[in-house]
Amino acid sequence: MEDDVFYFLNEEDIQTVAEDQLDRRLNKQELESVKDKIAERIGWYDAIADVLNENFSREKDDKDDELIEQNSE
Repeated sequence: MEDDVFYFLNEEDIQTVAEDQLDRRLNKQELESVKDKIAERIGWYDAIADVLNENFSREKDDKDDELIEQNSE
């Protein structure tokens, strides 16, 4: 499970935004130049923390264990 991908962006996602914002697609060189910059701007930790805090409490009860066991079967 540790190798499961929960979310990713691909080239087409970036090209969609480029078309919306710039009215054109990016060339290979432009794509490479923004690749690391995009990754640096994604606040993945805060996004995960926000979702966890909105949906779960710090206290865990026995029902949580039962749900985890049922979902893993």
